[in-house]
Amino acid sequence: MMKKNNEIHILGAGIGGLTAAITLAKSGRKAIIYERKKKLGGFFTETVHGMMNYGHYFREDVIHFLKNEIGLDIRKSFYPIYRLKRYSPSGKNFFVKNNGKPIIYNFLRGEAENSLEKELFNQAINLGVKIYFNILKKPSDIDIIATGPSYSDFLGYGIHYHYLKSF
Repeated sequence: MMKKNNEIHILGAGIGGLTAAITLAKSGRKAIIYERKKKLGGFFTETVHGMMNYGHYFREDVIHFLKNEIGLDIRKSFYPIYRLKRYSPSGKNFFVKNNGKPIIYNFLRGEAENSLEKELFNQAINLGVKIYFNILKKPSDIDIIATGPSYSDFLGYGIHYHYLKSF
């Protein structure tokens, strides 16, 4: 639903909501974000999340994609990992490499100064996006819903990544 003055209302000030607002602002639209939490980063205070950089997900590299194809200005929130040791329940542990390219990027998440959320927040503010915290809006008043999960309904076991300095 389009609001007055070409405004697009977004629910959620996480990665999805901030990225949507940045994209809209760059195309000349007026974006307004409403976040129900009191602070940036939601329930993350300072944690690290990894993003795979292998397979056929991205033509070049995930950072190249985020910067050059989506247009995000990220500089400090990520760290490239070039080699991983994978641990297996069978005891057959092995190293994974990606032919000289980072195999994964670790992103700092949450409200920390160098977090991905903080970098996107600063970019959105610089583009004129209005962001309101501690506000609960009805979905019927919103154009884009970009909220995270309301709860976790499972626990999963995945890959444990161990940073190795030397090759």
